Amino acid sequence: MAQKSNGNESESQPNLEKENFNMKWPPNALFPLNLPSEKRNVKQEVIKDINSSENYLINTGFSSLGNIIDIFNTEVDMSTINSVRILLGSEPDNRPRKFWKIVDLQKEIKDYWLERGYSLLKGGNIIKTIEYIRTGKLHFKILDNFHAKLYIGKRYAISGSSNFSKNGLSQQLEANVRVDNNSMIIFEKQQYEGMEEIAENYYKLGQDYKDEIIDLLEKLMSLTSWEEALARALAEILECNWFKEFPQLYEKLNNISLWPAQRYGLGQALYILQTQGCVLIADPTGSGKTKLISTLQLLLFYWLWESDRMNKSYILTICPPIVQNN
Repeated sequence: MAQKSNGNESESQPNLEKENFNMKWPPNALFPLNLPSEKRNVKQEVIKDINSSENYLINTGFSSLGNIIDIFNTEVDMSTINSVRILLGSEPDNRPRKFWKIVDLQKEIKDYWLERGYSLLKGGNIIKTIEYIRTGKLHFKILDNFHAKLYIGKRYAISGSSNFSKNGLSQQLEANVRVDNNSMIIFEKQQYEGMEEIAENYYKLGQDYKDEIIDLLEKLMSLTSWEEALARALAEILECNWFKEFPQLYEKLNNISLWPAQRYGLGQALYILQTQGCVLIADPTGSGKTKLISTLQLLLFYWLWESDRMNKSYILTICPPIVQNN
């Protein structure tokens, strides 16, 4: 006879790792389940279907921002996706993490967030997710009291108990069925079409959630630390990568024979001019200041021209007569 827990001992829970060695399970492609000992889970089939569909529709009662960020930045190839639409039954869990994976971001996206003082190291994946939403790769709607779980791809549809969450897709004991739109079995094809129609109807009932989910994602962002801000500034000065933002100028500079120290000096000098308005170069005799400064004039003139400030590009050089011809 089963005994009730006395409050001091945890109730007995089934352990599939130990108990399913003599159990037989249907294929994961037909019935997606979370069975760690079988090295299978629901997410395997969902990710496979998303990556093979230009458009994908998810109906889920619950999800978390962490799961959304991780999946669409590390497991889904968003370059091949036209759009993924997600209908939520409740506001997603937005508990922050200490660290998100570092990712590559386009320069204009980096500059946008850096100007607002956010950390790229701790928020790269969050930023990419926000960009996916803004560019229409990801769409979100919300529908009160919604509890269904439907995943509709180009060929396969999945329905069952799994929410679009880490637990639902990987850890909890779930039961789902996956049907094939290309099946020769008429009943299975009808099942796919019915599941698709249900999912589309529910999605139409939902309210747009774009602004709200962007707001939740932005709240996960961390402000940049002074150490990170200083490190980035030093890297920009020393690496001189900003030269490459001006291809024609970059080509001209490559044709000028400069010493490595002069190249570093150019990067430092122009960066200081752009940010502070003036610069003092105080290198020792014979270090190449004359050539460095004449090249700096070219850089400064080109930069002012590119920024439509030609009327402010007048340059006066004061030098000893002996170096005037140089």
